Amino acid sequence: MDTLKIPYGFDPSATLERVDDQAAKNEDEADGDFHGSVESQTGIDRNGSDSKRESVTASKHSIGEGHNPNLKNNPLVLLAEQEYKRKGGSRQTGAVADAAIAIKKHPFSIIQGEFLSPETVAHIKTVWNDSGIQYCFSRANEFQLMDSCKYFMTDLDRITLKTYVPNEQDILNCRIMTTSISETKISIKSVTVKIYDVGGQRSERKKWAPYFDDVNAIIYLAAISSYDQVCFEDNSTNRILESLNLFSSICNHPMFKKTSMILFLNKIDLFKSKIETSPVANYFPSYTEYFASRFLALNKYPERKIYVHFTWATDTKQTKKVLDTVNKIILNSNLENANI
Repeated sequence: MDTLKIPYGFDPSATLERVDDQAAKNEDEADGDFHGSVESQTGIDRNGSDSKRESVTASKHSIGEGHNPNLKNNPLVLLAEQEYKRKGGSRQTGAVADAAIAIKKHPFSIIQGEFLSPETVAHIKTVWNDSGIQYCFSRANEFQLMDSCKYFMTDLDRITLKTYVPNEQDILNCRIMTTSISETKISIKSVTVKIYDVGGQRSERKKWAPYFDDVNAIIYLAAISSYDQVCFEDNSTNRILESLNLFSSICNHPMFKKTSMILFLNKIDLFKSKIETSPVANYFPSYTEYFASRFLALNKYPERKIYVHFTWATDTKQTKKVLDTVNKIILNSNLENANI
């Protein structure tokens, strides 16, 4: 909240009326000249409040491919900052502010056998249900937030029960940064496949080399839902551009000229929901549903086919189908290498 300068209790839907009034005032002053009007910046449709809300929420200005939009001219952002200052900034008071302070004082983690008190759970609910927090969440691409945040926060009552046992979806929605190499053996239709999971963070890439020797296939995962986010490491590089550059360096390495490449464009479910409020064109102006082609265009070895799959790892049925496909690709690759 402090980073984005959003006050507790900030209600974007109520604020839209002020944005609309300011737009009308600017239009009158400009006598038809829309150049400096709020409406020209936000694309507000006066025919319906829903379309106005979507237009203002989605209004972001691109400063080049892969960069976060420039929000300085977004009237909703400006009004939020004004309200933030008026309410005392980081020294806000009130029920939500008090609840947030109580949460910050709570230990960062709990061990087995410990439980959150009903009071702490109530504090978390108070903060999460605040309109200002929800507006902040709608701009989650501007800071580092786990994709599964909403999943767990909306099911807080079940998760905080003393009898709670994680279900399959809970486990699939958990996320921890990969900081080591892990080896997993899985059986796919009587064929044992050994998979090495390597961390994608920059600091982890120097560990890859020993595991790339004599591999049958390379599975590369790219989260296309991160088109409007920046890297964890430098907070300036667009994640998709980072992923494209890394894919190019692996795909075109002479060592992998004949190695099967399997590209998973992952988190397609988050991508579909995100584009409703965060247009891809704001970050990639030439966007025409082309992420797959951007990756494929990097391949300098046309004789080597790259297999593309649109995936979301939390769907176990879909993931099983993908693994079956991976198995076929590896088997075909082995047969080709043996000239069979």
